[in-house]
Amino acid sequence: MKPGNRHLCTVLILADLRQLFRVWEMREFMDINKPLSFLTSGFFTL
Repeated sequence: MKPGNRHLCTVLILADLRQLFRVWEMREFMDINKPLSFLTSGFFTL
């Protein structure tokens, strides 16, 4: 694996973790849309 690829993978993982934390923070006032937000976050991790 090239160093550049590893760096890109790390950036993608960090961005994904930030997205997960944002979904976790918005969980309280998005209770109605919880299944939708869960599917959306799952879609972005594919």
